Amino acid sequence: MIAWLVLGCDDGASADRAEKRAEKSMPLTLSAAGATFPYPVYARWFSTYGESAGVRITYRSVGSDSGLRLVRDRTVDLGAVDEPLGARTERDGADDGLVAIPTVVGAVAVAYNLPSLTAPLRVDGSWLADVFLGRVRQWDTPRLRALNPGVALPSIDIQPGYRHDRSGTTYVASRFLAAASPRWRSDAAGTARDTGLAGTGSRGNEGVAGFVKQTVGAIAFVELTYAMQQRIPVAAVRNASGRFIRPTVASTRAAADSALSGSSDDGALESLLVNAPGPDAYPIAALTYLLVAEQQPDARRASAIAAFLRWTLRSGSADALAMQYAPVPASLHRRIEARIARISAPVQP
Repeated sequence: MIAWLVLGCDDGASADRAEKRAEKSMPLTLSAAGATFPYPVYARWFSTYGESAGVRITYRSVGSDSGLRLVRDRTVDLGAVDEPLGARTERDGADDGLVAIPTVVGAVAVAYNLPSLTAPLRVDGSWLADVFLGRVRQWDTPRLRALNPGVALPSIDIQPGYRHDRSGTTYVASRFLAAASPRWRSDAAGTARDTGLAGTGSRGNEGVAGFVKQTVGAIAFVELTYAMQQRIPVAAVRNASGRFIRPTVASTRAAADSALSGSSDDGALESLLVNAPGPDAYPIAALTYLLVAEQQPDARRASAIAAFLRWTLRSGSADALAMQYAPVPASLHRRIEARIARISAPVQP
């Protein structure tokens, strides 16, 4: 009887070990969801990395607010957001054991649809604030003509568009408008307008870009890649140096480098790049983040997530540049690596 009991226990342990070996040999799938702002580069990364590492990563482009909620609920492994976690924590009161990993720098473009215009449009933050407060309604006005000397502006209504879902893209644009316009700060009350501006609402950067593409007289904030993919014109925006700068990889990189290079503290990882100093800096740029739970359910998942995040930092720059995003400045890499190192699993007995 004793021998049978010992043998039975041994068979059970062997079966358990075999089950664990089989589980380890199966391809791992990681889930991600959130911001539409970085979706083009994330889609490229997930495909490139998945082919080389044998890890499948799925992504739902549902907006920053949903990305935060889903990773907080541990429904997904990676939550994509455009707002610094510190700002969310200050507002909501808890970080829920999450660590924020900066991935790339993107530009929020001012996209417009004016077929009769042959020269690039020039705008400033004050004028944009009044447009999205509904105070400016016509394209052909003295105020905009002064910003565009010699340009024949059409005598048609302005059709502003906005994100009706809670949006990191809108958060960044709203911070830019608040910096440029006392009226925006008082009338829009800062974060009260993060869920949308004046005009016609659409969902996601995809929806806003589609609205601008289809609507003569339209203007809206969209991530640069979406405007380029739809071949929508984007405005040159007056920066902190007084120059009108169009959003490009070079001007986005100039914003990141001027605002972040030379800084290696954790505060830099939470920076907004609105009105970054420097003559060539595009003024509406932002870091975007992947949020991850520091405590993972098992070592295999923790290791896979950390490996992917390190790969984005060390090997993802070429794909980022190809998709019109700027890499995070090298001066911040050590701090980002330290954040990635915090991702772990419970110690097994």
